[in-house]
Amino acid sequence: MSRLGVVGSGSIVPFHLDALKAAGFEISNIGSRPGSEKTAALAAKYGAEALDTWQEVVASNVDALLIAPETSVTPEILAAAIATGKPILVEKPVAYASSEIAALGNPANVLVGYNRRHYSSVAEAKKLVTSASAATFNAAIPEASWAADMADDKKRAILLGNSVHVLDLLQYLFGTLKVSGIAKLDNASGIVTRSVALEAAGGVGSAMITFGSPSNFFVDIHTPGKSAALRPIEFYQEFVGVQVIDPTPELPLRHYVATKGEAFELSQDDLDFKPGFLSQARELKQLVDGSPFERKSATLAEAAAILSLAEQLLG
Repeated sequence: MSRLGVVGSGSIVPFHLDALKAAGFEISNIGSRPGSEKTAALAAKYGAEALDTWQEVVASNVDALLIAPETSVTPEILAAAIATGKPILVEKPVAYASSEIAALGNPANVLVGYNRRHYSSVAEAKKLVTSASAATFNAAIPEASWAADMADDKKRAILLGNSVHVLDLLQYLFGTLKVSGIAKLDNASGIVTRSVALEAAGGVGSAMITFGSPSNFFVDIHTPGKSAALRPIEFYQEFVGVQVIDPTPELPLRHYVATKGEAFELSQDDLDFKPGFLSQARELKQLVDGSPFERKSATLAEAAAILSLAEQLLG
C-alpha cells in the first residue's frame, strides 16, 4: 500500500479518499488548520492521523499528497508540496489567478484534478475527435449558482472556479484553446452571457456561458458523417444521420429526428465513485509506482492556460 498525506477536509475530500483507497492508497494523515473538528472527524473515519497543520502533512513520511484545501490558499501549499518531489494530486482550479499557477512551473509529478477528463463518456468523445479529419463543437456552460446581486468577488470565483471545468474539457478534447472572439451581454434584466469563439488544433467551435441559467452543461461535436453529444457530460451519444418527418394533418409541422448510433453505457467505475475520480486516483498510484500510463490529468501549464482564457471573459 502507498501512503497518502491529505491537506484539506472539505466536502469534496471524502470522494477523493474513497477512490484513492480503491486505487491502493492507505490514508496516512490529514491536516488542515489547528483545531479543525472536520479534520479530526475525517481522519477518524479513514483511520488516519489528524495533524494540526498542512505543513506537517507536507513534511510527513508519505508516498504521495492530495492537496485539496480552499482555492485561495492552494498555491502556497502546492509550492511547498512540489518542493518535496512527491507525486501530487491537486484540486482544480489550483488558483484564482493564472499568474499564480504559472509561478509554480510545470513539474511532471503534479496531476490537476479536472475529473471530467476521466469520464468514460469523455473517452468515447476523445476517440471520435482523434479519428476525425475535422471537427467543430458547441458547448453550453450554465452557471445556475450565479446571481446578479452577488458580490463581484463571488461572481469572479464562480467564473474562475467553475466555468473552467468545461473549458478544460474542451482543451482536453481539442488541444490548447485560443480565443478568436468574445461577445458579452449584460443587461438590466440580469441576463449575463459570454459567447466565446475558440480555435484549437483539433477543431473550432464556441462556448456559451449563461450566468444564472437553470439548465445543464453539454458539448456537441460534429465531424464528417457523424455527430456526438455529451448531454450532460456524463452521457455520450453518437448520431449517424437524420430522418425528416413530413407534416401530416395531425401534426402539420416538419421535424427532424436524429438517427442514433451505437448506445453507450457509463462505466461501472463512474457509477461506484464520483465520475472520473477512480481513474485519476489510479494515475496518481501509477505515478507513485513508476508505472507507464496514458496521462489524462491536466498539467499545471494546462491549468494556467485555461485559467488565463477564463480571465479574458471577466468584466
